[in-house]
Amino acid sequence: MLIKLREAGKKVFIATNSHAEYTNLIMTRSIGDDWRSLVDFTASHCGKPIFFKEIHGTRKFFRCDYESVNLKGKECDVDDLEETHTYLEGNCKDLEEYFKKLIDKDEINFAFFGDHFITDAAISDLHKNWKGVAIMEELNHEQVEQTDESQLVGYEKYWGSFFGGEINGEWHKNAWVKFAEEHTSYVLPLLGDLKKLLDK
Repeated sequence: MLIKLREAGKKVFIATNSHAEYTNLIMTRSIGDDWRSLVDFTASHCGKPIFFKEIHGTRKFFRCDYESVNLKGKECDVDDLEETHTYLEGNCKDLEEYFKKLIDKDEINFAFFGDHFITDAAISDLHKNWKGVAIMEELNHEQVEQTDESQLVGYEKYWGSFFGGEINGEWHKNAWVKFAEEHTSYVLPLLGDLKKLLDK
């Protein structure tokens, strides 16, 4: 998917609450040693939702310094940010300015993908040029054919639908579904389903 995004001319960034070492471990194990060649910017230890709430310029990015005890290296202004480094903390407004400078445009749009409704999809969707996209695996689970071999069957029979339930013969959405509908731009079962959005 990352390769397809790059081929489509999209810029790709990672903004995660995970620590830099863990981010590197997960990306290396899932994509390979060259994962950095598929992303344009990496920010770890972002502290979302604060990352999306901070006023422009007040919560700086720090260059990741693996020799430092807390990994915090040089504090960076927007002009100091580079593609080749991993950064800590920061804020979405400085990230916007960085990408505007990188692609030489005054207005750009962001799609932010997350598996946490509140700290990822909902909070990013509050910004006018950001679209929050919630990844909700349960969308796929409820489409799985129910067979005796499926481990999902026992779970679903016990807990019922993730999306709601019947009360007196009438279907009612639960709080998660209502939240996703009201506070995110899109809900996808898997990141791979992004292709359907790109093809529109």
